Amino acid sequence: MHPDQKKTFKEKYDIRKKLFNSTKSERLDWRKMKDEKKRKNEEKIIKEAEEAKRAKLEKNRSQAVNAYYNGTWQGNLFPAENNYEGCFYLAKILEYLECPQYLRKDLFPIQKPLKYAGLLNPLDAQHHLKGDETTFRFREGVVLKKKSKEGRGPICNIGLEKEFEIDSDAVALPPWTRVTVEIKNLTERKSICVNNFQYKT
Repeated sequence: MHPDQKKTFKEKYDIRKKLFNSTKSERLDWRKMKDEKKRKNEEKIIKEAEEAKRAKLEKNRSQAVNAYYNGTWQGNLFPAENNYEGCFYLAKILEYLECPQYLRKDLFPIQKPLKYAGLLNPLDAQHHLKGDETTFRFREGVVLKKKSKEGRGPICNIGLEKEFEIDSDAVALPPWTRVTVEIKNLTERKSICVNNFQYKT
């Protein structure tokens, strides 16, 4: 737990008592403050999305987020002046935006940094393919936690109607591993795992 989250019983009791004894106008002010905080968080996430869009337009292969804090990240606090989680949040949002839409459900569980992810505009990057785009040889995918038949490779979701099987010669991949696959046979749903830097555009 972050030190700022720790409140004694007396402090919590005082806050509740203050709210209970407050007038209607004071409570309305408190609600306005809450709405303003929410609006600020929404503005922050939109700015971060614009940063990702700019990086995409400039064709940056990677983006570094510098953090001047050597403590441990909590992941359950919103960025504020009294904590150091801004870089962690920015990195998580950029990672989310870079991921193709069909993989997000598998790779990103519900978490606080992505609370306002619904406000983000899609990045429309080259590797964000739609489900009906079957002419491309390479697709991003995620290894699923499904049992495959003996002597066969792992099952992979690559954003098409049905799941694909990765070649059995591939290294044993743990579930929820993000991979780039080359489609070998579309009708038999066979693919092989490839190195991301093997085919640079």
